[in-house]
Amino acid sequence: MLQLNQQKDELVKELFIDTGDEDYVIARWCLLNRLSRQFFWNAAQSIEKYLKAALLLNGYTSRCYKHHLVSLFKEVSRVVGDLIPQQLEAPKQVKLFADHRELWGDLATIEFVSRIDKHGDPSNRYNFFGVELAASDLYKLDQVVFALRNIAVKLDDTVEARYLTDPTNVGKTYLELIHEQPNRQLFPFAKFLKKSKETTRILYDAASENNFPFAPNYNHRELQLTIHNSVSRLEILFSKTMRADSTAILNWAERNIQFSDEDLEALDKHFPNRLFRRKKKGSMDQGSTKSKMTLTNRCTGRGKTVRHAGNHRVKTKNHGEKNGIYG
Repeated sequence: MLQLNQQKDELVKELFIDTGDEDYVIARWCLLNRLSRQFFWNAAQSIEKYLKAALLLNGYTSRCYKHHLVSLFKEVSRVVGDLIPQQLEAPKQVKLFADHRELWGDLATIEFVSRIDKHGDPSNRYNFFGVELAASDLYKLDQVVFALRNIAVKLDDTVEARYLTDPTNVGKTYLELIHEQPNRQLFPFAKFLKKSKETTRILYDAASENNFPFAPNYNHRELQLTIHNSVSRLEILFSKTMRADSTAILNWAERNIQFSDEDLEALDKHFPNRLFRRKKKGSMDQGSTKSKMTLTNRCTGRGKTVRHAGNHRVKTKNHGEKNGIYG
């Protein structure tokens, strides 16, 4: 039984915590390099993985929540109680928020998680609806990740000796230690926050720059962070003021692009005089069942004619038979 528990712990660490760390550092690098949409995408991935790790390591399943960050966050909060801060405070080291308190925005942790959930949602992977980056997003992410990494552990286990420098903490559980010392970093980013042959300078700086919870001793510089909105691709492509033939492009997009239900609801709002179709599961769009269609091989530049037959075997010029659909 002991061996099985160790294997489960190692599996969760490998699949959720380690990959969550990588997503978190990439999210920071994206924001520092003004890649707003990619910041939200990777931030959402990291938060989701830490939350699922906390559930799994404490005897709960993560299968019911898919990629719904708010639902996950509420469940983990129910499990760990006040180990997750309910409010996020502006760091004293950043003069911007001292001078302009309004730029910090909402204090509630769940509101920030909801923002990450919204802008980092898979339905926005093509930037259909744009993103809204706030000056406080980087610092709020750091605080949330700091708290989540600390609780991604078996809370009822006794703290391992390697994490103890104070003899008065011997025999305490992780739950007790986090309650008493919420700002203590239990599990450092050794992989990213210590310069080594495995850590490039770029990753080291991305993980450390202005990261006050994880890297308080780093030589921080003042960042020029501003509020940023990205215009959505749909607004550009489907704007009636830009395209007189909007009906034609809408018809084409509806036939050939897979939209989620959320996408379709947003499209309905953009175009109130037109209701986009919801396809029933298992149905096939008539616009995509043409017996023949010409595709371009992007590797060779050769055109080829294939018979569209769902996922059945098709014959193609110069390539014999192959399963699936070329695209």
